[in-house]
Amino acid sequence: MAQRLKTDWILFLTVLTMVCFGLVMVYSSSSIIAELKYHVSSTHFFLRQLGWAVFSFLVLLYCMKRDYRLWNNPKIAFASLGVVLLLLLAVYVTDGGSHRWLRAGPFSLQPSELAKPALALFLAFFLCRRLGAVNEKHTLGPIAISISIMALAVAVADLGTAVVLVTTTVAVIFVAGVDYRYLAICAGSGRTARVWLHRHEAVSAGSFHRFCGQEPQGIGKNRPGRSHSPIRAQDSFDQRPGLSAVAI
Repeated sequence: MAQRLKTDWILFLTVLTMVCFGLVMVYSSSSIIAELKYHVSSTHFFLRQLGWAVFSFLVLLYCMKRDYRLWNNPKIAFASLGVVLLLLLAVYVTDGGSHRWLRAGPFSLQPSELAKPALALFLAFFLCRRLGAVNEKHTLGPIAISISIMALAVAVADLGTAVVLVTTTVAVIFVAGVDYRYLAICAGSGRTARVWLHRHEAVSAGSFHRFCGQEPQGIGKNRPGRSHSPIRAQDSFDQRPGLSAVAI
């Protein structure tokens, strides 16, 4: 008689709590910008994010009812990587400004977010087959090449997501039992890449500084459409009817 798998309620409630916390942060950070910059309702971005959260929750329930071993398939693992890389190439060509969004009418898609589940599927599939030879070059080599290509493709527009992809990969191979010297090599490579991205601002200077919580020097100065008036932003909010500077 087949054993019925039980739900990991701690993991389930943790994910649900994090999603709810993220929704609150989205509303808190976008409500005023939605009205002032985009002239839409203060709940516009929140409702869009809520819709995707509901859709993702339904997908989660669907996946919980399926045997997880069905995902351990080379067609799924490599096809997901291929599709994401094609989408990243398409968004680089079609979105000449930020290289982030694929848009079709009211529908928009950010391919860099799809890189996270695609990478998880690939790592799970590949390491399951190479679990006894994690420290061999035939294991680490393909992983290094795959994550390098994907991280560089994502870093053009979204350095934060690229860092998440690399960190996830390092964490997974660490749990799989990789030797510490390879982790030291990963840390050194990450340090070198960080310095390179910092010095070559043509790659993604704005994304790098924003990810580090700094204002890019020289970016935003003497650009058309920007005001150089000494009046503070809060004063401009005070002049808008129905908006209170206390909310800032």
